[in-house]
Amino acid sequence: MKQIVLTILSGTAILCATSLSVKDIDTMVAKIQTTRSGMNAAQFESVSDPFIYFEVNSTTGAFMAPKEQNDDTIIIGGIMNNKVYIDGSWKRIGEKVGNYTIRSIGVNTVVLYNGRKIKKLFISNKKDNNLIKIQGR
Repeated sequence: MKQIVLTILSGTAILCATSLSVKDIDTMVAKIQTTRSGMNAAQFESVSDPFIYFEVNSTTGAFMAPKEQNDDTIIIGGIMNNKVYIDGSWKRIGEKVGNYTIRSIGVNTVVLYNGRKIKKLFISNKKDNNLIKIQGR
């Protein structure tokens, strides 16, 4: 019984294969193929690394996700007379703060940029804020 079924199936496959010409097969293949535009070099350079590199714990041998490195943490100490207190010193517009350059200083905001990113830092309006206010006597 198995032999009969196999013979019928193989005969059907041979009949189907012989009824198609090479031209018909090429036409069917061309219909399912799509052209890919791809990426140019600038787009390729802007793609971030999709992989996560795990660290191995030396004690337990367990794999650990790497700690995120956030060197972009910048805290405003105060703003006064178009100067901002950042990184332990007073800075003006155009001066460097880490990888960033100060673009503008407002009453309670500072805008930083590094060519690719723009950061806008705020001082809160709470009572215990860091805004330096000088009052007359």
